[in-house]
Amino acid sequence: MLVENKTYTVTPITANLGNVTLEQDEKITITKVANSKVSFQRQNGKEYTVQKMALEFILE
Repeated sequence: MLVENKTYTVTPITANLGNVTLEQDEKITITKVANSKVSFQRQNGKEYTVQKMALEFILE
């Protein structure tokens, strides 16, 4: 389960979510969780919205 305002580390692999590539050991902060989508912010300040199930698979 993804929690808003929590910072996660991408492990153990680099992953592609559509047009977004998350690098191994990259830290992201969840900004909004909805039924099927989740928004997160990278350390560079850019925010992205992706499918919730895909991000859960990568982070948990």
